[in-house]
Amino acid sequence: FNKGAAFRAQAMKYIAQAGGEIKYGHSEVGNFTQGDRMYEQNEIEFLPTDLESAADQLVVAKWIIRTLACEYGVDVTFAPKIISCATLPFGARSGTKM
Repeated sequence: FNKGAAFRAQAMKYIAQAGGEIKYGHSEVGNFTQGDRMYEQNEIEFLPTDLESAADQLVVAKWIIRTLACEYGVDVTFAPKIISCATLPFGARSGTKM
């Protein structure tokens, strides 16, 4: 279960309509709540392409996600990892471990 699934699906739809070549999207493990805020990490992976196309797709995708986040009333970040050190042991974290 992922509360951001509808947001991610809408973002992927808009990105694809704008020419983004998406491989898949999914939520990451390690979502947590701290105070009255819920933190959730989602990933949208693009298909391999040349450098220029990849850069174009990334810039457009980030703009779409930021715009959609404003409509949904949520905050987004493109940081490599969200964690609450108090909630997960180090070995339970996926991703970059940054």
